[in-house]
Amino acid sequence: MSSPINLFLHDPLEIYIACAEGNTRISRQNCTVTDIESLPNGLTDQQTCVGIIGALQIPNACCLVVVNKMEHIGDFAGHSISKIVSTSLYPSKNVILGSLKNDEECKSVSMQLQLIENVLKVGSFYTSKPLQKAEKTKNYVEIPTWSLGCSVQEAVKSYMENKENVPIWNNSFNWNRHLAAPFANCKHNAAICNIIRGFVTMPSLSLEKGKLQYLLISRLSADRVGFRLQRRGADSEGNCSNSVETEYAFMHSEGNTTKICSYLQCRGSVPLPWCQIPDLKYKPAVKFYTDSTEALSRAKKSVEKMHARHGNVTLINLLDDRKHEEKLCCAYTGAMEKLTQKDVCGEWLKYHYFDFHHICRKMHFERVSHLLPIISSDLDNFGRFVCSVTNGDVQNGNIESVQKGIFRVNCLDSLDRTGIVQHLIAMTTLRTLFEQCGLLNSKEVISQAPSSASASASASASASASSSSSSSSAEPSEESSAPPFPSSSYPDVDMLMKGVWSDNANAMANLNTGTNAMKTDYTRTGKRTTKGAIDDGIIGVRRYLLNNFVHPLKQDEIDFWLGKVDCSSSSSSSSSSSSSSSSSSSSEHNAFLSSGKITPLNRFFITVFWVAVFCILVSNRVANNVTTKVTGTSNCCLIAKMLYTILFVGAMFVMSKICISILKNNSSHYVAHSRFGDEFERQGKECGSVKDMKRELDSLCSEKKEKKE
Repeated sequence: MSSPINLFLHDPLEIYIACAEGNTRISRQNCTVTDIESLPNGLTDQQTCVGIIGALQIPNACCLVVVNKMEHIGDFAGHSISKIVSTSLYPSKNVILGSLKNDEECKSVSMQLQLIENVLKVGSFYTSKPLQKAEKTKNYVEIPTWSLGCSVQEAVKSYMENKENVPIWNNSFNWNRHLAAPFANCKHNAAICNIIRGFVTMPSLSLEKGKLQYLLISRLSADRVGFRLQRRGADSEGNCSNSVETEYAFMHSEGNTTKICSYLQCRGSVPLPWCQIPDLKYKPAVKFYTDSTEALSRAKKSVEKMHARHGNVTLINLLDDRKHEEKLCCAYTGAMEKLTQKDVCGEWLKYHYFDFHHICRKMHFERVSHLLPIISSDLDNFGRFVCSVTNGDVQNGNIESVQKGIFRVNCLDSLDRTGIVQHLIAMTTLRTLFEQCGLLNSKEVISQAPSSASASASASASASASSSSSSSSAEPSEESSAPPFPSSSYPDVDMLMKGVWSDNANAMANLNTGTNAMKTDYTRTGKRTTKGAIDDGIIGVRRYLLNNFVHPLKQDEIDFWLGKVDCSSSSSSSSSSSSSSSSSSSSEHNAFLSSGKITPLNRFFITVFWVAVFCILVSNRVANNVTTKVTGTSNCCLIAKMLYTILFVGAMFVMSKICISILKNNSSHYVAHSRFGDEFERQGKECGSVKDMKRELDSLCSEKKEKKE
């Protein structure tokens, strides 16, 4: 374990950090960090922690976000992997607010501290650090450049080529890059914990040749992230909302030789400029807020970023080509038809359409394996990463194969359907890696390919389903049997993998929607059940309520954590325009944050809504009992039920009108960002209030109409 970190206060305006690597002083006035040789006298309020996430840069109230407790998950490649389970602010919230004299400033700081604390409560943060010498086992393989923030393939290749021994952290997945920014030029920054957000687990697999530690990592990108309906599509830089990179890896040792294996795939929102504005409808309409040329440009930037990092790219689209997803599906397919041309990106980009809901209708989710013939050639061509190491010497290891491409899967939310397909791909590649490493179960007869007749039928149906035109007729026939779901050749391992990937789906869905994932009954058991369908219905209701009444507020917490919202000056009017893109892009959020009356009002009407529903239900039960006991006539019962129905519908109608008005006010900042965020960025607009923001939106709308005319 690493040595503890001591925190001190010298006076209300200075924080001192003391650890084994050195001492650091932080000014609470301007959040400047400097290295010092020794600690001064008169230090107070000592506190011990195991790590520091960063500093919250609030003028005259700078504080640290510290880690009090970590849960050890496992060790991999010479690094300890931990989940952050307990955090706090230093100095405490009471000390911070007590040092402020201005009431307005105190309210502003209190709100900012609450935003940070709310993000910390949700959690799902993970970190990794190199093991100390005393913690290293006798036979282990160390990759000094590996961390939770980069793939195994990137780390091994970098270590072999550059001989570096510093962990690599991809900035896109570094969730405390904003909070840790003050420590960038500090030499004694070993106390800072680089963190990812997502899901990490390390189950043990029992194979014939011993136990195997299986590592599964899902890294949520911090470039464009948010809750369902609050962040959709791609921004002007090609960053897609809620992009997740999922990797599994394991090491297998036999004698003095160890094989390092890994496989990577990703998911994310449809890479077009689109949004769904919460309007109390269960499925809000899909809207596009740029022209087709800009949309194609964003899609191209998105796939080019993946190509630069991963090589070849295959996109798997699981959207419906009907109803509310039809507009988005057609736009996505049309954009990919242009990008997959040979003179554009066709040499390294492929696009497959798979109508998941139609092919797997009537709860036949086992038919998802019809996707395998569609992507079989890409599975073979992309390969998998396998590196053979002798005596733990990674620098002189032999790279047997590399992963030359990546699958990117998406549906509307890139959660439920996407999780099932990613599990399918993961199990297919896991079996191949077991076969390559000689780990297949010798007691099990390796299943052969489907018969020629069924294979040809499945291949022809798959070929039509993957065509660029999204047609519901391009589906496997009812008579064609689906290829068997891939197996690792170990039943116990297959069952364990179902649980692991279900947990991964739930973890990512909770970060995006606040609920568990749908369809996990199939992922966990291999069968679609009635109970699972009922659970999905309950999840759908919860998502509806969260989308409309909770997430517009929660989105600001994430944006503030990532430094995309600067509310330090929200109480006053915008005095000067900021040149940085972060302040200009978040100006519409400042107007929302500066209004302190919205949150209590929202909570009040939600409370009134549910109290009214409860009272109506209780009165109905009482009316039924009284009517039955006193009169006993069917006419009275009918009249009582009619009155109850009228009362219930009327109450729902009135409360809906009230909620709509509240929702429109609460989501006005979201509308500004989702529809006109880029115009605000380019023009550097500043909004001091909600009225100013609406005025700016009206002017932007009129400008758009004039341009079209």
